[in-house]
Amino acid sequence: MISTYNDRRWEALGPTWIEVDLDALTSNLTEIAAYVRRPPAPETANFLVRHGLRLPTGAPRVMVVVKGNAYGHGAVEVARAATEAGADALGVSTLAEALELRQAGIMIPILMFNPLTPEEASVAVQAAVTATLTSLESAERLAAQARRMGVPGGLPVHVAVDTGMSRFGVPPEALPEFAQQIAALAGLRLEGLYTHFSAGSDEGPASLARMRRQLERFGRAVAAVEARGLVVPLRHAACSSAVLRLPESYLDMVRVGNLFYGFGPAGGPPGVREAWALYTRVLEVRDVPAGTGVGYGPDVTMRAPTRLATVPIGYADGAGVSVTTTTLRTRLRLKRLVQRIALWFYRHLAGSGNGGRRPGNSMPDGRRPAAGPLARLAGLAREAAIFLYEGEPIDIVGRISMQQTILRVTDQPEIVVGTVICVRVPRVLASPRLGRVYFTDGQAIAARTPSGLAEAAAGWDFPGPAR
Repeated sequence: MISTYNDRRWEALGPTWIEVDLDALTSNLTEIAAYVRRPPAPETANFLVRHGLRLPTGAPRVMVVVKGNAYGHGAVEVARAATEAGADALGVSTLAEALELRQAGIMIPILMFNPLTPEEASVAVQAAVTATLTSLESAERLAAQARRMGVPGGLPVHVAVDTGMSRFGVPPEALPEFAQQIAALAGLRLEGLYTHFSAGSDEGPASLARMRRQLERFGRAVAAVEARGLVVPLRHAACSSAVLRLPESYLDMVRVGNLFYGFGPAGGPPGVREAWALYTRVLEVRDVPAGTGVGYGPDVTMRAPTRLATVPIGYADGAGVSVTTTTLRTRLRLKRLVQRIALWFYRHLAGSGNGGRRPGNSMPDGRRPAAGPLARLAGLAREAAIFLYEGEPIDIVGRISMQQTILRVTDQPEIVVGTVICVRVPRVLASPRLGRVYFTDGQAIAARTPSGLAEAAAGWDFPGPAR
C-alpha cells in the first residue's frame, strides 16, 4: 500500500489516482501471442478446409484494442507499451482516438472500427488510418481522397461483415460483390475482412453456440469472396472471448481487449494479470452521534454513534456506475442484494463485539476463517464492495455523490485523514480526468495529470505500485 505522498505529487495528481503496471500489459501481450501461435488445433484446419478457405500463411497477428482510452488505462501510454512489446496493430473506435495515437508518434497500423463520416475522410487518409468500410458510397469518397493525396500502394481498408451483431457491416450474402467493388477502386487496398461476435464476454454453451454460428456465416461469406479470385490478406473474427474458447476463429489475426488488460472470461493464459488499480485518500474523518443524518435527503440516519470517512470520488469518476442493459442491471441488482445481505451477516457474525477488530482478518483465536459458510460470506462481501481497505470491504453510507462518498469506518480506527483506500470501478468508466501513473520495474516512469498533461515521473516519491 502506498504510504508516502509528497507535495509535488499531491498537486499534480490530486487525492484520487489510477496506477497502471505497464510490465503486466507487456507480459500479457507476450502470453497471448504465445497462446494463439501454438500449433493449430485440428478444429482450426477442419474449419478452413470445410469452407474451402485459404490456409493462413503464418501465425496469427495480434491486434491490441485501445478504444475507450485503452479501457480506462490511458491510450497513448498503453499503445506505446503494446507497440514496443510487439503488437502488430492497434484497434480504436473513432478517428479522434486514432489521431491521438498518431500525434504521439505511434505509427503501427491502426484500424478504426466505426465507419468514417464524410467530413473525416481527408484526415483519415492524411493520418494513414485503416478505415472500416460498410457502404460503397463511403468507399468511393475515401478512394477519391486517397487518389488526390497520392497514397502509395493505396490506403488499406477493411470490410466489416455483420454476422449477427446488427451494429455495423455488410450482410454476408452481399460481401462477395461488395468486396469485388472495393478491390476495383483505385486509391484503396482491400487488406482485411472481419466480423464481431455478439456473445462478447458472455460465458456458457449458449454464447459459444452463437459464436460458432456467426463464424460459420463469416466463413461462408469469405469463401465466396475467395472463390472470385480475391486474396484478402487479413481475415479476423476472434475477440478476447473467442481467443479462449474458439481457436478456429483465429484465422489471420486476433483482436484482444479485455484479455490484454487482464480481465474478462475465466480460463485465459495462466500468466495474464490485471494492470490497473484505483486509489483515493481520505479527506475527512468525523464521529457522529446516533440520530445524525448522512448524505442528501438525508438518505440515512445513524442508529448508533458512528465514525465516518469522506473520500473524494463519486459517480462522475465512475464509482457505482454500470455499463449494463436494463435486463442485466436487474440481475446485477439481485446479485448485489444477495451480496449486501451476505456482507451484513458476515459483519455481524465475524465483526460485532470484537473490540474493534476488522471483520475477516482473523477469528477470535487468531485463525483466518476456514472454508465454510463464514468464508463464503467473506467472499461475497468482498465481491460486493466498491471500497476496500487492506482487502476488506468498507460500507458506503447513503448514496454515492457526484465526486464524494461517505464511508462507515467505525470498526477501522486506523483509517485517518490521508489513508489510502482502494476503489473498484469499471475501468472504461473511470473518468479521464483522474490522474494516471505508469510503472515499469516497480518504478513510476510517467504520469498523466487530471489536466491531461503527460509528465515524466522521475523524482516523484512513489515507492511502487500497490497491488
